[in-house]
Amino acid sequence: RCVLARIGEVRSLIPSTVHVMALTATATQSVRIAVTNIVGLRNPFVIARCPARSNLIYSVGFFKSLPDTFEKFASKLKCEKTNFPKTIIYVRSFGLCADIFLYLKNQLGQAFIYPEDAPDIPEFRLVEVFTSVTESNHKSEILHLFKVDSNLRVVVATLAFGMGIDCPNVRQVIHVGLPDDVSSYIQETGRAGRDGKPSMVTLLHSRTYHKVEEDIKHYIQNTTECRRDFLFRDMDNYAHEDMGFKCLCCDVCAKLCSCGKCKEMLLNQSFYLCN
Repeated sequence: RCVLARIGEVRSLIPSTVHVMALTATATQSVRIAVTNIVGLRNPFVIARCPARSNLIYSVGFFKSLPDTFEKFASKLKCEKTNFPKTIIYVRSFGLCADIFLYLKNQLGQAFIYPEDAPDIPEFRLVEVFTSVTESNHKSEILHLFKVDSNLRVVVATLAFGMGIDCPNVRQVIHVGLPDDVSSYIQETGRAGRDGKPSMVTLLHSRTYHKVEEDIKHYIQNTTECRRDFLFRDMDNYAHEDMGFKCLCCDVCAKLCSCGKCKEMLLNQSFYLCN
């Protein structure tokens, strides 16, 4: 908001005949109005498209410990190797990021490299770690390997693995720890399923969320409202009935549904987390 205010100051020095364009990815209606006022746009022509995608399936679970959460995940990765669906695991701290990476590496053992007699270099690894302190050359290599057809299946990362991630076939995005706000969560989970195929986005928390923003707290505590509706209801042009889905949109809708099929499909789409 502070930066936007300064932009408004600059705008006041520019002749009114100079046209200005404001762009953002996930602004709610209230944020769009605030930006319009701060930047000093007068009767702007607005083009707004809701970022909601019907192929993303939302769920919330608990992170108790590494084995309790990722043992099944590691077992399936070890078994399926390069057939395992591409996954991004976002972690809030360097320490836990390293812990998850090392846990998966230890659980995989020799299967961490594929084929197992290959050298331990990035192009043969099934799992990589990506943080702000990762060397630049290594970052570029991880980005390239994750986008192309390679061995790399899982990236354990901080939010440094962010802008510019345009890999179409990411099948799951897992957050371990709570995002800063709903807009950030929408952007980060939007890296899944860009090819239009069903993909899971899962938020894992440890119940210690007293200091988080109210919208995130309500999102994880919610047990009755569709999670997609909760995330996108304040976005321009969002309509539940236009999304082309029925009950397989989130864990809440699946639990409240009586058809039974959606629960089985949700389980099949969960990609092996123990929750």
